[in-house]
Amino acid sequence: MASWGWGTEFRRGQSGTTILMNMSHRVEKVASTLRYAIQQVLARGLHDPRVSGLVTVLSVEVTQDLRNATVRVSVLPAEKQQMVYYGLRDAARHIRHEVSEMVDMRSVPQLAFKVDSTLKKEAQTLAAIAKIAEERAASGLPAATEAPAGDREGADAEGAEEGRGDGGADRGRE
Repeated sequence: MASWGWGTEFRRGQSGTTILMNMSHRVEKVASTLRYAIQQVLARGLHDPRVSGLVTVLSVEVTQDLRNATVRVSVLPAEKQQMVYYGLRDAARHIRHEVSEMVDMRSVPQLAFKVDSTLKKEAQTLAAIAKIAEERAASGLPAATEAPAGDREGADAEGAEEGRGDGGADRGRE
C-alpha cells in the first residue's frame, strides 16, 4: 500500500486492479463486516422468488460518513441477473434489518445493490481460451504453453546442458 497524502492510498483490489482508496481503517472494517453479514443473510435465503440462483457478494463500498453502502453482487446464471437485481433492490430494507440484528453497530448503512458482471466476463474469456486450445490440438499445432522447436529458450537449455554456460551462442563457430 502506497500513501499519497491526506489518507489517500493506492491498493490492489480483489480483482487485481490498482484502485485509489480514500478509506479509513474504520470504514474498511465496517465494509468487511457488512460484506460477511449480507452474504450470510443471502445464504439463508429470502422469501422473494426473484432472488434465486447463486448470488455472491463481491464487495461492499461504504461512504466515509457510514450512511450509505454499495453492495456489488455476482449472479449466476447470467439470465437471472436483472430479476435478482430487482429482488435485491426491493428487499434492501429487509436485508438491512437482518444485518442490523447480526452486527453491533449504532446504525447500519442504507444498502444499494449493483450487479457486477466481472465473473461472467472472466468465464467468457476462459471459455474462449479453452476453445482456441481445443482447435489448436485438433489441428496438430502445439499448445500455447509449449515453446516452438526453434525458440531461443530451447537453445539456452541446450547450451546449459553441454556445460558451456553461454546458451549455445557459439554454435556456429564449432
